[in-house]
Amino acid sequence: MVRRYGIRCGPGGAVATAKAMGRLQLPVATERLLIRAFQESDRSFEVMVSEHPSLFVNLPIEPRSSSEIDQYVQSRLGFKSFDEVGQTCALIVESDAGDYVGSIQLTSSVVEPLQLQIGWITLPQHHGRGFMSEAVARVVALVSESLVAHRIVAEVVGGNDASVRLAEGTGFRREAQLVRSAFIKREWRDEYVYALLPSEHDRATTAGGSTNPAR
Repeated sequence: MVRRYGIRCGPGGAVATAKAMGRLQLPVATERLLIRAFQESDRSFEVMVSEHPSLFVNLPIEPRSSSEIDQYVQSRLGFKSFDEVGQTCALIVESDAGDYVGSIQLTSSVVEPLQLQIGWITLPQHHGRGFMSEAVARVVALVSESLVAHRIVAEVVGGNDASVRLAEGTGFRREAQLVRSAFIKREWRDEYVYALLPSEHDRATTAGGSTNPAR
């Protein structure tokens, strides 16, 4: 869940914050993936997401209607230049075959300067292949390389075991458990707060370590 944390991004690769966080250069590639800024044509991706109710089990929202998708797409296209905190940059993740894999969102904190929150969603047909682990690891590396960001946070709802494994497998440590703090699908659920300092990623890379995403 994204509640506190924004940056700015847009086609051409510019990403920055009002706190002079720097610029994130997009697109970027991994061994199997392309990660790029959200575009108007990615409405088809949002339609695919809303066609899978299982993707909303751990979210406080329901699948979007056609008009809601249109509104959502326009809101994402508006984030080309973030001069205000609390804004979200949506990134699209594609396979090397050009298929949609999922999306990643980065948001800058409205409270703590130079802090980002990260969230992700993976289409069901790509579950279990390590694609999103690979993408998140690359985005963390890109933040470390390009932005003056002090800290990256991920919040995972209890019961979302796949995201727990992804966060821990990409180097995030669990720093807190918020007991019955999220009201989702008519029940109170725990939330886990994960965090990673970009400097820690730098040291692991320099030492020859790895975030070891599942593949």
